Amino acid sequence: VLDSTFKKRLLWLRHHIASSLSIDLTCIDIMPAYQRYAGNLYSKISPSAWEQVTSNSRFEIVIISALYGMIYWNEPIIDYNVAMSRPLYPRKPVATWWKENGLGHILTHFIQHQEIGLVRSFLSLTYQNAVSLVPKLVSIPWLQYEYPQLGSGSDYYRGLDVNQLVLTDTA
Repeated sequence: VLDSTFKKRLLWLRHHIASSLSIDLTCIDIMPAYQRYAGNLYSKISPSAWEQVTSNSRFEIVIISALYGMIYWNEPIIDYNVAMSRPLYPRKPVATWWKENGLGHILTHFIQHQEIGLVRSFLSLTYQNAVSLVPKLVSIPWLQYEYPQLGSGSDYYRGLDVNQLVLTDTA
């Protein structure tokens, strides 16, 4: 849970980037993030794994999003198509914008104010760049899952690994 200062900052950043991309965040067609996202990563996480996350307080899943910054796995979101690699300003991808505007500090604050003993990161390199400071700022182990030389196909394996981790309850 974010305190009010960080929550206000995150909301302001979300509105700023949405405005910059001409996206209306007030759209009424919203659904939980884990249901909204349909790419290779999320399609490999089974409904039973999401049920396990719902019923198991040992898991805290947050998603790093190009539009929303940091979101909870079940947070209602709109349908959008923005990637961290997308140029926001000339020569500045969305990931760089988030990094320069403190997404890493927001995520660090979240981690430090939870009873989290280990972070398991399944972020791709582009998404890692948006929060690259965090592993250095937190005082708990940070396990980065790597999928070298798989390119965009790595999301398939990220999803399988998240699914397996949740279902085997090894958090």
